Amino acid sequence: MTVQSSVDPTGARQLSHPDFLRALFMSLGELGISYCVLPPKNAKVGDFQSSTTRLALSTRDETRLSSVFRLLHQDGYWLLQHTQDSAERHLFSFLWLRADAVECAVLDFCFGQFAGGRKVLSAEALLENRQRQGAVWVVSPAREFTLLLATAAATGGISDFEVKRLQALTQQLDREVADRAAERLFGLSWSRKVIEACANTRIQDLLPDLRRRLWVISLKRHPLQVIGCLSRKLFRSAKRCWQPSGALVVLLGPDGAGKTTVANFLSETLKPLFAMQRLYHWRPGVLGGSKSEEAVTEPHRFPPRGRIASVVYLLLFFLDNILGFVFQIWPVLVRRGLVIFDRSFSDVLVDSRRYRYGGPHWAAHLLERLVPPREKLVLILDASETTILSRKGELSFDEVCRQRDGYRRLVHNNSRMTRLVLTDQGLDAAQRQVLATAIDYLVCRFSKRHGVCLTCSNVPLAADASR
Repeated sequence: MTVQSSVDPTGARQLSHPDFLRALFMSLGELGISYCVLPPKNAKVGDFQSSTTRLALSTRDETRLSSVFRLLHQDGYWLLQHTQDSAERHLFSFLWLRADAVECAVLDFCFGQFAGGRKVLSAEALLENRQRQGAVWVVSPAREFTLLLATAAATGGISDFEVKRLQALTQQLDREVADRAAERLFGLSWSRKVIEACANTRIQDLLPDLRRRLWVISLKRHPLQVIGCLSRKLFRSAKRCWQPSGALVVLLGPDGAGKTTVANFLSETLKPLFAMQRLYHWRPGVLGGSKSEEAVTEPHRFPPRGRIASVVYLLLFFLDNILGFVFQIWPVLVRRGLVIFDRSFSDVLVDSRRYRYGGPHWAAHLLERLVPPREKLVLILDASETTILSRKGELSFDEVCRQRDGYRRLVHNNSRMTRLVLTDQGLDAAQRQVLATAIDYLVCRFSKRHGVCLTCSNVPLAADASR
């Protein structure tokens, strides 16, 4: 998947998806890791044009993946995200820069196949009798047949390509081999029906019955495996909630610093990494829509409220952020979404007049520290007073100077991932800084969560973006 942008990693060699796969397979070979490529949903085995590549790996090699990631990282392919879809499937998202595009690829590592609450194929079984195809290893026809059947029955769905592939494999395999595979999954009485349905491209008609059959056999023959599988599923769900794979980015800065432009750029550029996106202006708006969502031409038109009224309004804004995080933002982050805030609660610390806050500064500072989530990327956008006033002239020169100084203090006083980005050096330079900082944040977050030592020293302008 490719997103066009004007980002140009100066001095970087031209990277591509085929180069990424060559680097991947070369790394696996150098480290002596056994693997085989599994069929994607809508392409033949060995067709690697899809942005998602599925590979089976031995469980013995799972701990060695960090070495593969480091080698890919050195080549300019940055690992930004990990998602565990099931007990045996781990998805790793990579991103790299090209002269005219940002590209993304996903590696889907399979360490076995569960269906109906039990393991129907181990990782070692998937690697058994693997076949060489060009420069890579692919799964054997017999294991591919079992994998496709188990996956279709477990999910209750199957693509047109998989239907045709099952038909071809039924004709290719010995009847005895196909019968044994179907019998192990669904029992002796159903094996013939399954083989005939595959041969006649009618397997989708049997999927509801096959799904129930999988669970019946599992509960009868492997009840402990079913209990263990369901327990691990609950644990994964809890972990996904505790460490969501989505990301939250907050954009701060004076009017005219370029927040809207940067928000649109991040939204479009990072789209391949995230399943959904949400954009908010200042607060979620659970307790009624925010007036700040409208175009503001006179941000300091009204005087501040009194101390008591200001504190009451501030508490309502804080409550809106809490409720918005619980009911709107957190579910998006759990579902691998990207949330972007154009201004946030932190704005009250710098531009309190915009929100008519006339209460004590310590109250705003205390509540700002309690606004969730703690794990987020905060980008302070800055430009010269002349540039800001040329873009938006609602504020005086002195007020712009005061706000610039206030936002810069946020960078120095905040220990979280807060970075300063200059937006008056041209659009391309600003986009490079923003993208390099976002990549830096995501790579560091992955390293912290999973204990993989990856640095971003080779990300263009990563160091400059933090100054």
